[in-house]
Amino acid sequence: AKGALGLIILGDNSRPEPLADLNSYLNSLAELIARAGCIIAVGRTEHHPHPSLDHYGELLAHKGVNTPVIPADVRNPDEVINMVELLLMQFEAKTAA
Repeated sequence: AKGALGLIILGDNSRPEPLADLNSYLNSLAELIARAGCIIAVGRTEHHPHPSLDHYGELLAHKGVNTPVIPADVRNPDEVINMVELLLMQFEAKTAA
């Protein structure tokens, strides 16, 4: 993560404990998340609706992390472009502050 300008954390809702996975990333990347743009993109929500995106948001709020959470399918080029554009907006907001 050295020198990274931003971060996209990809969650997989089909994993046994996706919120625990996210929590682990949040802990290990806390310094980068605090200084760089960040978004959380959650995949496989169409067949694995639990936990919901709201549950991801609650975990982020509990950790004091203010970043977008979106559903995403990394096989869809338009959605990948959307993730990158959203990350760039986060980066611009941090540098403007």
